[in-house]
Amino acid sequence: MVAVLSEPPAVEPRRFYAGFAIACASIAILGFVPTFWMPLASGRLELAPIIGLHAALFFAWILLFVAQAFLAAAGRYGHHRALGVIGVLLAASMLVVAWMAAVHSFHVQSAAGHAERAGPFLIAPLTNMLFFAGAVAVAALNARQPEAHKRLMVLATLAVLATAVARMVMFIAGGSSAIAPPPVQATIVPALFVDLLLVAAVVYDWRTRGRPHPVYVIGGALWVALQVGRIPVAMTPGWQSMVEWITA
Repeated sequence: MVAVLSEPPAVEPRRFYAGFAIACASIAILGFVPTFWMPLASGRLELAPIIGLHAALFFAWILLFVAQAFLAAAGRYGHHRALGVIGVLLAASMLVVAWMAAVHSFHVQSAAGHAERAGPFLIAPLTNMLFFAGAVAVAALNARQPEAHKRLMVLATLAVLATAVARMVMFIAGGSSAIAPPPVQATIVPALFVDLLLVAAVVYDWRTRGRPHPVYVIGGALWVALQVGRIPVAMTPGWQSMVEWITA
């Protein structure tokens, strides 16, 4: 008898990405428990309208990411593509609102006497959202190449998760001020935790494909370079001039 070996089914990768989406959603929720969910549950939540809108769009993206992963896992590609159009519009809205929210936070921090840190720290949320928008744009252009598309969406979502992970790290470290930003150098700590998710995705590629996908090689390298490179840039006079222009 001759055994005929078939190609491995696509079910396992679909399950991996569905599980990955659930992990991202869990991190997003847990990261904002002390500063959002608990105050919301107790009726003590006070947010500026732009920050509330930013939070709503943020969680909408996470929910969309989970929904898209499960639709793909179920093979419901028609619904997946239809939601993709909504995702592009949502991402564009997130870029604009996140930019406005970052500038608003800068002014609040500066008014509270923390301008010395607020200027350099502003580079973190702005560069995260620019990377997010770029990854979503390239993913949309590669919608007919699912292997590249889904990995680009992973990179985009990691950029969105950076804030939630930063809040989680701050809470664990005992940070108490909701206004004073940390030194820009401290952004490397939550960045490393976010990168663990990227490492998990790369390891999964290595196990199932024999090598990481080029999206992870190129996009991941850009993401790590951004996380590291923006720290010295934030301390330069050129960035300070940029901050003055952005927040004017």
